[in-house]
Amino acid sequence: MKTLTRNIFRTAITVILVILAFVAIFRAWVYYTASPWTRDARFSADIVAIAPDVSGLITQVNVKDNQLVKKDQVLFVIDQPRYQKALEEAQADVAYYQTLAQEKRTEAGAS
Repeated sequence: MKTLTRNIFRTAITVILVILAFVAIFRAWVYYTASPWTRDARFSADIVAIAPDVSGLITQVNVKDNQLVKKDQVLFVIDQPRYQKALEEAQADVAYYQTLAQEKRTEAGAS
């Protein structure tokens, strides 16, 4: 019985070590494939994609390379005439669909 317990204990330790090795290898693989690198040097950084809510040409950039930015800081300015036109079109669409919805409600009430 003592030999059986020792064999189970050794097997359990071996299985645990193999699992730990796989976890360590997987974490190292994820770390090295997810962090940016170059041939000359390796660095680790948080990468954030920045995109505007509307499309358009950028006319002014208010930050420099590697500058720290704060929440709600304006990073760039979009071409105002294009943005204004898109805003006016969106407002016209809203007004049209509100009128259409009101007409449908009136038709439904009259029936």
